[in-house]
Amino acid sequence: MTYFYSDFGRQINKDLHCYTCGNQQCPPGHNYGPTVRKGYIIYLVTTGSGIYQVRGKSYHLNAGDGFMVLPGEICSVTADVKTPWTYHWVGMLGELTKHYLEQTAINVNNPVFKFNLDGSLLQTVMATSKASQVLENRNLLITSALYKFLYQFCQDFPAKPNANSVLSRTIIENTLYYIHANFGKELRIEELADFVHTHRTQLYKLFKRYLNVSPQTYIINYRMARAKDFLSSTTWPIGTVASSVGYQNQFLFSKTFKEHVGETPSAYRKSHHNLETV
Repeated sequence: MTYFYSDFGRQINKDLHCYTCGNQQCPPGHNYGPTVRKGYIIYLVTTGSGIYQVRGKSYHLNAGDGFMVLPGEICSVTADVKTPWTYHWVGMLGELTKHYLEQTAINVNNPVFKFNLDGSLLQTVMATSKASQVLENRNLLITSALYKFLYQFCQDFPAKPNANSVLSRTIIENTLYYIHANFGKELRIEELADFVHTHRTQLYKLFKRYLNVSPQTYIINYRMARAKDFLSSTTWPIGTVASSVGYQNQFLFSKTFKEHVGETPSAYRKSHHNLETV
């Protein structure tokens, strides 16, 4: 039995987005690759066996084994000829995906792992696939399931604790909390740094390390994502949308929105209004 879901279109949730999930019972010798994936994908093998090849290494995997594909990595997967595998998977995009996965022991140097076939991790992956089959409020349901999966993944495969790493991630998480709670107000980097008791230069370095963007870029990206939500789900005037995401100058908001989204706020609303949003 095979089920496949993909959403390569609108990435509504910029923090965490499920762009693919499903399960596949592969035919003997079935091969996919070499190829490069768009985001992170976690595979869980439930029956049979196969080979995962990446960075010149071949991992022979069986039921109860899992592996992680990283974005930009050339890899291939091949089902065994005699006992082809069945696997479930979930693929993720978003600015927080890398941040959460780096809190685990699974990484580019250690991409394979073992999981309990009767445990919670597989159940969360299956729940994500089930959520993708729902039509009403689907994106909301998928995102909820994805957060549960990531929580379980972090619980099952925690990285070895490092005091500096824990402190850095705490600073990032607290800063994001502050941004998400105050994106409609004027935000200064000094204000964020003061909130998490660090220097603005250190905060910049942490954002670049963990999120690959500067604090200012993250704020703009988050505001634009929320603006898209408001434009597609409300009838607020453009000026109200602008002020709701921290722009008192409507012209500056419209200019910034077009630079990031590729169309004006009015054009975006016209083509996306009443569509499902998270």
